[in-house]
Amino acid sequence: MSYYLAEEAETNAKTSVAATPHYFPESPFGETIVATGPLAKENPFRFSTKYTDDESGLLYYGYRYYSPSLGRWLARDPVNAIMLNLYGYVDNDPMDFVDTDGRAKKIVVPIWECKGSGVRTCIKPFRDPDPCRMCNNKTGPAQGYGHGHDDAMANTRANANGSISQCDAGCTDMGVGVYVTCGPADIERSP
Repeated sequence: MSYYLAEEAETNAKTSVAATPHYFPESPFGETIVATGPLAKENPFRFSTKYTDDESGLLYYGYRYYSPSLGRWLARDPVNAIMLNLYGYVDNDPMDFVDTDGRAKKIVVPIWECKGSGVRTCIKPFRDPDPCRMCNNKTGPAQGYGHGHDDAMANTRANANGSISQCDAGCTDMGVGVYVTCGPADIERSP
């Protein structure tokens, strides 16, 4: 990840001097491994956009300090004393959650929800010997959740496929189609 100080980027733009990026390779839990560039240490806001103290290596989140070298908080969670890991960071799941102020994890990607109906298409086999056979489509509700639109749609189709009754004997199942509206779910974002 590359960072620029605002003053340096502005100066370089005015003088046409090539900007030197401040490069901070980080460990999986946010520890700065190397800082390069003439003013690299001047920018204290790095991992997770939080203030980084170069002397201690700690990040300040407003309610408690986080140690990227340890991958944990130095103080207990001030809000949730029921958690099993009182000193952890987002239950070791930084891909799906963030902790913006050191108090509680919040989901990164909004949960999407799809609601509507599903239809299992059932057709009469070609050259069916039974002239009285009726192949009625089966319908039912379709609903699903996921991280983003595509994930929610895939879960909705899977749920509808499992919940809508199968075609009658002798009828060919052409699969389930869903007719839904999708959008951000109206649920609490903090687990």
